[in-house]
Amino acid sequence: MKRKLTIIIALFLILNCIGQEINYFQRGTIKFNQNDFIGAIEDYSKAIEIKPSDTLFVKRGESKFQIKDFESAIIDFTKAIEINPKNENAFIGRAHVKSFMKNSTEAINDYSEVIKINPNNPLAYIDRGYEKFLLFDLENAINDFTKFIQLEPKVEFGYSLRGLTKFNQKKFKEAILDYNKAIEINPNNPEYYCNRGMAKRFTKDLKGAIIDYSRSIDLDSINPILYYYRAIAKNYLYDRKGAIEDYSKAIQFDAKYKEAYFNRGLSKTMLKDYLGAIEDYTKAIEIDPNYAQAYKQRGLAKAKSKTTNDGFEDYKKAKELNRLNSKVK
Repeated sequence: MKRKLTIIIALFLILNCIGQEINYFQRGTIKFNQNDFIGAIEDYSKAIEIKPSDTLFVKRGESKFQIKDFESAIIDFTKAIEINPKNENAFIGRAHVKSFMKNSTEAINDYSEVIKINPNNPLAYIDRGYEKFLLFDLENAINDFTKFIQLEPKVEFGYSLRGLTKFNQKKFKEAILDYNKAIEINPNNPEYYCNRGMAKRFTKDLKGAIIDYSRSIDLDSINPILYYYRAIAKNYLYDRKGAIEDYSKAIQFDAKYKEAYFNRGLSKTMLKDYLGAIEDYTKAIEIDPNYAQAYKQRGLAKAKSKTTNDGFEDYKKAKELNRLNSKVK
């Protein structure tokens, strides 16, 4: 009778522990979903004390990643992998941390392990492709993006990233085809139009580029870089006034945009508005006192304006900065 009672008590304690572990896990998950990552870590830790599992270590690792405790997150993901070497989420979680720590090579290794476990995991391909892109391993990045597209043909990110990679390979026409597909799937992303516009610009389809930049601006009207890119395209078409308007818009949304001041100065120089150009070059120099090209162009504008005699000083400053920059390189 005593032995039977002991067994019953033991079973009760075991079931109680299992119940507690489940409760801590559930409570940790609720806290995680509420962005209470510290609270989630505490509950997952209590669950791990009762009954460690790969799932618990993954969840705690994900929580630690959210609070940027990267080293500790890696330890948890690694522990999960030791318990279950087939846990895809553990490898993906560890890869995300390594990626965030700018360790692309090790991140690629973890994504590759995921693909060995599950060759049809689309996330592993697109993330591995992006890490390869960062390492400028462009052809292999394209292979991964293509595999992602095969698995997820209705998701635009694969086409967008493959287009970006082809752009970096200077395969501009192929890049345009990928951006076409991304836009077909999601016509409301300004980035896709902007990137397609850049590719069109390099194929000398300047009017097409302007149309794309304009569409991008329609979707994101306060982004200074979009006006800047459209201004460059207009300038190539000799629309100096239109370019100046767009450079001014870029400056309106980013008062420290030195390239916009500089290029607006160039456009004004083309229109023989030398005093206006001098003002813009001066502003660019105020933002970046080591802007050699701005000194050079300001010196040229001063010489042409014939209103000041210190243009030569700007030439000397530009030459000095170029010499210093060449030494740094």
